[in-house]
Amino acid sequence: MPASWHYVARVSYATSLMRQGVLISTTEHLLSVFYSMGVDNAYVEIDNLEVPILDGSGQPYVELLRAAGMKSYRRRKRFLRIRRPVSVEAGPKRISILPSDRFLLTCDVYYEHPLIGRQSLDMEVTPERYAEEIAPARTFGFSYELDQMRNMGLIRGAALDNAICFDHQGVQNPKACAFPMNAAATRRWI
Repeated sequence: MPASWHYVARVSYATSLMRQGVLISTTEHLLSVFYSMGVDNAYVEIDNLEVPILDGSGQPYVELLRAAGMKSYRRRKRFLRIRRPVSVEAGPKRISILPSDRFLLTCDVYYEHPLIGRQSLDMEVTPERYAEEIAPARTFGFSYELDQMRNMGLIRGAALDNAICFDHQGVQNPKACAFPMNAAATRRWI
């Protein structure tokens, strides 16, 4: 199945691709790594309904990619070129794509949680910066959403050692966190 927007089936909590009745969930970490590390031609074999979540970040995929190495082809590449601004809004959520010759990323999020709150990121994404600053970011969720997500067929591979689980006051599984439990550190890694 090509990793193309043509095959996006749903994006609620995870990015799922579907083609000819086959659904692959949780593609976002692997596809993020491929794109940000400059991989535009890869073949991935999966024998499950979900891309493995590994430690809940993109870092293991970055390390595997670096260990395997990359090969350049002489074939001319085809790209989707953004020629004018595109925005999509749904309630308080918005995503915009603007024309640029560089991968510039600006993100703002807000969660009503004492350890998360408002977070912002503004950077030019290069393979080096991605590997250092974005790939280590961990998957996180809230304990009060777990049943709903499982009922949606999501988080099949999630466990308390590969995702950060917040309850109303703090973190349920601080041992899974590779950072000290304070608001400033949490904002850097989720």
